[in-house]
Amino acid sequence: MGFLDYLKRKEVEFTENKRLSELSSARIGGEGRLVVSPKCRGELITVLEYLDSHTVEYKVVGGCSNILFPDGKTDKIIVKTSGLADFSAKGAAVTAETGVSLSALSRSLARAGLSGLEELSGIPGTVGGATVGNAGAYGREIGELIEVAELYDREACRVITLSQADLGFGYRTSILKSGRFVLLSVRLKA
Repeated sequence: MGFLDYLKRKEVEFTENKRLSELSSARIGGEGRLVVSPKCRGELITVLEYLDSHTVEYKVVGGCSNILFPDGKTDKIIVKTSGLADFSAKGAAVTAETGVSLSALSRSLARAGLSGLEELSGIPGTVGGATVGNAGAYGREIGELIEVAELYDREACRVITLSQADLGFGYRTSILKSGRFVLLSVRLKA
């Protein structure tokens, strides 16, 4: 069974021959052979397990606010995580999936009387992209707020949880840039 049949059987949304310029906030880029858009954590993990077990080349993206897709056609499969956009707050602990808009999260927390993300509210993109690049503004970086992250480990083909200390945050970097891990969610202190 091919990947498209697999996606159909698992009822995972996908688009063939997608103009990547329509995804990127920069509005540039050629055509992507396949863009897969999981809508929940389970779908994302299922897609990643298939791609990794079949050694298919892919790129995970979120809101595409900091991505410049190449011109021409790309055969690399694009896995778009912006559909994973659930978050919840219990006391001062906030759990957010990788596709949550950083600015929307900041606004929602402020309305709920929770603070901590104000400095990051103007940063475009998702929690996932912000975490990978340890996005920051006004002297605050998202890595300072993350307590733990739930990740898919591509080498071990399983879900793991890493603490803030294990995520290797530095100026505009984290261990997530290595490509070994795909962020599923984070728990933040607000």
